[in-house]
Amino acid sequence: MKTKIQFIDCQPSVDKRNHINEKIVKLEERFDLIIDGKIIIRHDKHDKMKNVITEIHYTIPHNSIYAEGAGENILLSCDRAFFAIQQQLEKHKKMMVHGHTTPLT
Repeated sequence: MKTKIQFIDCQPSVDKRNHINEKIVKLEERFDLIIDGKIIIRHDKHDKMKNVITEIHYTIPHNSIYAEGAGENILLSCDRAFFAIQQQLEKHKKMMVHGHTTPLT
């Protein structure tokens, strides 16, 4: 499985790219139910305080999930988005263990 990363209006350093790739690897190792994914990291020119937005889209069995994180820099917005997507994956994993194939509302 390969997660695609797209940067819009920002050029992250090698260290920041490595940080993001480490997060992806850890997430994919922990949750084997991920089919594919896309991460978009962009600058929001309208918000001066939280001007970096990270969007994570993952396809999982019977569903797709999305999380967003915002912050003053790339690392903070990525950390927030990965935390949010991890929470959703945990919830989905628990539902699958209990025999649910669609999200609970």
